[in-house]
Formats: sequence, C-alpha cells, structure tokens
Amino acid sequence: MTDNRVIVRPPNKASGIALLLAIILCAMAFSLTWFVYTSFRIDVGSGEIAILTRKIGKDLKNGEEIAPTPEHKGIQREVLTEGRYFRNPYTWSWEVVKQVEVASGEMGVKVSLTGDDLGYGEFLAHVDEKGEPTTKGIVPGVLNPGRYPIHPYLYAVEIHKPITIPAGFKGVVTNLAAPLAKDSNKLLVEKNERGVQTTALEPGTHYVNPYVTRIDLVDCRSQRFNLGQEDDMGFPSKDGFWVSLDGVIEFRVNPEKASEVYVLFNRSDNGPEIDQEIVQTVIMPNARSFCRLQGSNSSGREFIQGTTRTAFQEAFEKSMREACQPLGIEIIQALITTIRPPEQIAEPVRKREIAKQQEL
Repeated sequence: MTDNRVIVRPPNKASGIALLLAIILCAMAFSLTWFVYTSFRIDVGSGEIAILTRKIGKDLKNGEEIAPTPEHKGIQREVLTEGRYFRNPYTWSWEVVKQVEVASGEMGVKVSLTGDDLGYGEFLAHVDEKGEPTTKGIVPGVLNPGRYPIHPYLYAVEIHKPITIPAGFKGVVTNLAAPLAKDSNKLLVEKNERGVQTTALEPGTHYVNPYVTRIDLVDCRSQRFNLGQEDDMGFPSKDGFWVSLDGVIEFRVNPEKASEVYVLFNRSDNGPEIDQEIVQTVIMPNARSFCRLQGSNSSGREFIQGTTRTAFQEAFEKSMREACQPLGIEIIQALITTIRPPEQIAEPVRKREIAKQQEL
C-alpha cells in the first residue's frame, strides 16, 4: 500500500530571516520612492507657473537680482508651465503662482523690472533682436486678452482699458516716445516723430500702449449753435439804428483735418472737447465781423424789406464758409432766422405797408 501522509518539517530559521529582510527592504524601497516622489515632485496646475530658485552654484555679482544662467544661484529666468516636474529639493526650491490673466475688454502693459537703468528722460525699455528687454522700463506693445506665463520677478503687468472710438468721432494720435521732430514749427509731425500725427484713427476699439501713444477723441458730427444764445447779436445800421438778429449755424469738424483742428483748438483744461473753443474763437468772431461790416452798408429800414434780407442771408452763409473752411471746419448751413430793426423805424414802415394794402 502507498503511504500518502505529508511530512511537516519544522521551519528553517535562516529562510524566515531572509523573508523578513526582504519585507523590510521592500518597505524601505517603497518609503524612499514615496519620499522622492513627494519631495522632488512639482505639480503645476492649469493657469499656474512655477518659479525656480537654485540653492547651490555660482555666486551672483553685486547688483544682480536674477540668475543670468542656470548654473548661478538665485531666481531663475525660466519658469515651469502646466505639468509635472521633478527637481532635487536640496539643489532647488520653487514657488507656484498664478499666471497673468488679461480679461476680455482689457489689455496689459509689461514693465521690465531688471536690466540696466535707463538714461535721463527715457522711460521705454530697450529691447534686443528677439524682443527681450535689456533695460528696466516700460516694454513697447500691449498684451491682448488672454493668459500669459509671465515671470513676476522679471515683469510687472499693468491692466488698462483699450481706447474705443465711437461712430462719428476720430482718434487723434499723439506719439509720446519717438524722437523729436526735425521741424519744430509744424503743427503735425511725421509718422516716426514725437508729436501729433497727421493720420487719425477710425472708429473702433484700439489696443495701444498708453505710455507710447495717446489718443484723443474729436467729435466730427454735426453741431448746431444759436447766434443769440449768449448775448444780443446785432449791428449798427447805416443810419445809426441798432438792428438785432438771431440765427442758427450748423457746422462740423472736417474728418480729414481732425488732427489739425485738434492742435489748433484744443486749449481747454476739460479735455479734448473743442466744440466750444471753435464757437468762441472762430464762429462768433466771424459772424460778428460780417454782420457789422455788411450791416453798416444798409439803413435799418431796408432790413424790413425782403430783398435786402435775402441778400444779407446769402452773403452771410458764403462768408462763414470761406472763413471756416481753411481751418478744417465745415459750415453745413448758416441761417439768419430773425432780423429785428428798432421799433422807431419798424412801426412807421408797418403802418405805411398797411396803408398801401388798404388803398389797394
């Protein structure tokens, strides 16, 4: 008969120790792996960047704030974008921060915080062939709406609103950062010179650096002005009587000459609104001058009759257009709505006309 009994031998002491050592080694390997994984790991989430700082390496020179190369100590120029990275914590330290976000309807302006100091009177940073700034100062150009992995120790970002030019307006461009104009006696300068540019911007939204370019709005829509709005408008007639009148002048700034008009008439401290300046310095002086010169050629009685009034009206509109057009102001219409001769001569003339009608 076959013996099927199982013989159980006592455990070997050496094999138990080996198994225990294997378990301990596996635990240590797992612990070491977990320590390395958690201590060396850099998780950069969506919309974030990681700023690296090297702890060992070449020393920085006096005045240096950012490490010029990865072999130097200090804050590194390169940043880590979204993802997972591993760095030795004994060599590196890091800081995870939010990316710069420019919201819709806004724009960003970069300011370089590192590099050489600018010269006297300069405020724009110098850039190299790659467009990277080599000095401190405001960086030309703007950041459109979006998200940017910008190093906060290299750049500061200012948020501004873009310039919106409404319909019926022109945007007069003033270059603030270009070289001075060669001819300082001209109202408008060339494209690459500092000063007011000849070409104005059309209606729309424009993303321009406010430190480089200033845009002022000029209203080119039709404006109406009442001649008798401020005081008694009138003139002395040929026979010494004072003739009062009232009228309406409709004008607008020529869109093709918006920049020139802005330079000539932007003298108010209230901003770029120049309508009142045009009325005070151009329209009213020319209207008064014409009325007094032409009105003194006729007697007060003649302004009651239709022929003289019609001729006066036509000459007035023609004179206003000729005086305002060279200045970039278009006269759409200039109407004399009312002419009021003095009552001393108006009453006898009315009675005579009534008598004529009664006789007929």
